[in-house]
Amino acid sequence: MHLLSQSFATFYVAGISYLISLITARLAGPEIFGDFSLALSFGSILIILIEGGFKTLINREEVGSGQKKINANQIISTAVFHIIIVSLFSIVILYFFLRDINLKILLILTAIYFMLTAFLNLKHAALRGKGNFTTDAKLQILNRTVTLMFFLITLYFFEIEAWKLILSLLIGTVVVLMATLLKSEIMASLCSPKFTTYKYVYLIFILEILFGIYFRFDLIIMNFLDIEVKEIGYYSAAFKILEFFLLLGTPISLIIFHRYRLFRDLNSKINLDTLYYLIGLIAFGIFISLPIFFNSEVIVKFVYGNEYLDSSAHVKIFSMALVFLLPKILLIQFLLAQEEEFIVIIILGIAVVLKILFIILTFDQLSVLSISLSLLFTEFFVSTMMFLRFNSILNSRSKKII
Repeated sequence: MHLLSQSFATFYVAGISYLISLITARLAGPEIFGDFSLALSFGSILIILIEGGFKTLINREEVGSGQKKINANQIISTAVFHIIIVSLFSIVILYFFLRDINLKILLILTAIYFMLTAFLNLKHAALRGKGNFTTDAKLQILNRTVTLMFFLITLYFFEIEAWKLILSLLIGTVVVLMATLLKSEIMASLCSPKFTTYKYVYLIFILEILFGIYFRFDLIIMNFLDIEVKEIGYYSAAFKILEFFLLLGTPISLIIFHRYRLFRDLNSKINLDTLYYLIGLIAFGIFISLPIFFNSEVIVKFVYGNEYLDSSAHVKIFSMALVFLLPKILLIQFLLAQEEEFIVIIILGIAVVLKILFIILTFDQLSVLSISLSLLFTEFFVSTMMFLRFNSILNSRSKKII
């Protein structure tokens, strides 16, 4: 039942998110879509700082088996304080240091939107940690439905601009927050932060910063490389296709994380199930990557139209990366449940360096394609290293699976 509800919510949220991207790409064109995607990529990195790792800590400690067990309400109170302070600081920085007024408005609205999203994510984390996956699924569906409604209203009544689209998502999130959080433990924790909580969260925080840099800095680095906004739009369109398929692994990862936390000592059944999951995800990655690779132009035409045909080369590369990305989702959940944050930090830190070096060494020859290929190269490295650590943990406990 949990897997079914989470799967339905994931497909629904993925479908709506993709619909938003598709409508924006088709109606606004590559340039506005590029600005919209840039804002969301900026927000996806900023929200890591805003959340401070507390979302993952809440999810983990609510299960009740952590070696560093602390009161969940204490985490929530500190998380609320952290979100408010970091968000306000980010808005002040953007206001005083950005000279382009249009970019300033766009990114400040983006910061506010992701601040509100961070509050909502605390609720999601608490529900998942307690095993209330069905309630969490309902909240996901409610949030995406309301934000879609305001997004469509904006498209219908106003001229399309990136900042207006972000504002519509912001207003939708406000409505959901007012409907779901006013009487929750999150609102009750506004004024009681416990700063000692930071000693439990700093490794998770560092890990999430590294993960954000590793997986999301591509659109940011394109601006430093002076790539045209239209090219960013092509890349963003292809990346949205990749994100859609990555979401397919989300339901399993959430359930698996909860299960690993409940049974941290591991046993032969869990080990065998994990092996089956890994084989299944690898097989599924191969199964979906082949038709995507050989039909990339058809897919791009169908989804975005002829104007985005240049995205097809990126889609081919991303399809190959799926073979490594999908099993990596499971491996990360396993390592985090086993409190292996430091090992994951080392792996991702090396991957970030490798990714930057790859882009620097190949950009002159491959241009934008070097950024897509850097993802494929580093995903192979990360998934391989995580699997080796995963197997090492099992071997150290005399639970070999290979």
